[in-house]
Amino acid sequence: MKRFLYLYCREEQPSEKSFYRIINDDLRTRDPRKIYRYINILAFINQAILEEELISFKGKVYRATKLDEKLILKLIPGTKMVNTTFWSTSKEFNIAQRFMVRNDWRNAYIICKTVRNNIDLDLEQLNPYNEKEVLFLPFTEFIVENITSEMKYNKKVYTIELTELENKNYVNIRNMQLENANSIGTQKYLEDYLNAPI
Repeated sequence: MKRFLYLYCREEQPSEKSFYRIINDDLRTRDPRKIYRYINILAFINQAILEEELISFKGKVYRATKLDEKLILKLIPGTKMVNTTFWSTSKEFNIAQRFMVRNDWRNAYIICKTVRNNIDLDLEQLNPYNEKEVLFLPFTEFIVENITSEMKYNKKVYTIELTELENKNYVNIRNMQLENANSIGTQKYLEDYLNAPI
């Protein structure tokens, strides 16, 4: 499992060949045939957290990303937000800021308070680029706390403050029969995933 996470952290050249790009591009398609291939991986990661082979993180993390402005307008305080890909974040704001400045297409900071023993992974020791990475698994739920915007770096930049919720969605993954593609847990997960708002 640590081998998988190490490969996820690596940046290949060209970047389109990076493992994390391939996985997240598949997940963005919402194609059940592509999504299902990662169900076992998510289950094994979850089990590794429960058995304390992998460490979850409690604290505040930061991410620079691109979000559609139509979606941002729907994210009023008190609403739920769900990610549908792996989310790489950092324990340090200046690392997220570096990504924001370096990439013109990024338009939002995400600041998230995490929950101990939830489905977020402390990858600081595995990430080879000293990015102090914390990784959120797909279908992690958050509550929107606040949204602001300002002109920075010659563009409009949003700051979205979130609090991670205890992820009851992963109960299905914990209990599913991994070898059974037709298990109720797997089907329920896919249905929820395909209907996720982001």
